[in-house]
Formats: sequence, C-alpha cells, structure tokens
Amino acid sequence: MANINELFIIYYGLGIQDHTRMCITVKPERIEVTYTNEKYLEDVDIRIIRYGRRSPYLINVQGRNKHTWTNNVTLHIVFYEFLHNEYRRSFAEGHYRFCDILKLQKKSGWVLLEKYGLTCPFVAKFWHFENMTGSIAGFPYIFPFEKARANITLAITDTEEVVFDGYICCEIKPDKQRA
Repeated sequence: MANINELFIIYYGLGIQDHTRMCITVKPERIEVTYTNEKYLEDVDIRIIRYGRRSPYLINVQGRNKHTWTNNVTLHIVFYEFLHNEYRRSFAEGHYRFCDILKLQKKSGWVLLEKYGLTCPFVAKFWHFENMTGSIAGFPYIFPFEKARANITLAITDTEEVVFDGYICCEIKPDKQRA
C-alpha cells in the first residue's frame, strides 16, 4: 500500500515541475470520535467550526493525555474514497510512530503539526489546539480523489492497544491561490 508521504517524495524526487502547481485544501465536513481509552485519554472533544459564511472551516481539538507520547504511540490513517454513495477503502494509507511523523514532516518542509505546538515528546497534560485549518501550502495536489473519509487510530506501538479511534469526512481540492 502506498502512503501519502511516499507519493509526496516521489513527486519532488522525480523533479516534476509544473508551472500551475496547486496545493491541497481540505474542507472538513464531519468529524466524529468513536472511541477513547480512558486509561490514556480523557475529555476529548473535536469540533468543526466556521465563524462566517466566507470564512474557512476550522477544527478545534482539546483533551488530556495521561501519559507522555514518544514513539510508543502509532498513528494509523486509512483513507476511504467516496464512490457510488458509499465510502470504499482506497490504496492511500499511512502508519507512523508519533515522533517519526514529526521528523518526517520537517524533512518534507510540511510543518503543519509543529505550527500548532505538537512536539516530541508530547507531555502528559491538558491540551487545546484551536483554529486548525485544512489548507496545506507547499504540499502538491497529487491526491487521487476529491471526497474522502479518513479513519484515524492511535494505538500503543508494542501492544496495539487502541488509544483513540475516529474519522473525518472531507473534500480534498486543489488550491491555486496558495501554491
């Protein structure tokens, strides 16, 4: 299975230059937390908001992690494509250890997570990330479909015990203005 970061590296590694290069804009439609393990997380709340008609969709996340996260937590992201009025599993997925994804995004120049204060180690405390946008400047538009659902699971690396499970339904579109 290919993952998004490999596609990103292939895009730049081959030296593909396009004068009309577009970047990705993610418009979240619905987000839901389906499971949180009380042993590791509590008071998790994720909301999509919009301040006005012409304002972008923003995501607010808050909660408390009870243990420090390093590479002991793995992030699993599986994308589903919206086809024929249902979400069908696609080839795009990613499986990353927590600190490794922070290092990988620094190498690729895509510093989305660091912008919101996610560092490694992620210490145990109450956290609040506000007004996170879905526009990713500098990340090329190479996504194979426009409407998707991403199942997001956080699990303990050694035991595969699930810490968090949820999903986000979104539209993924090219954005010429931010390229």
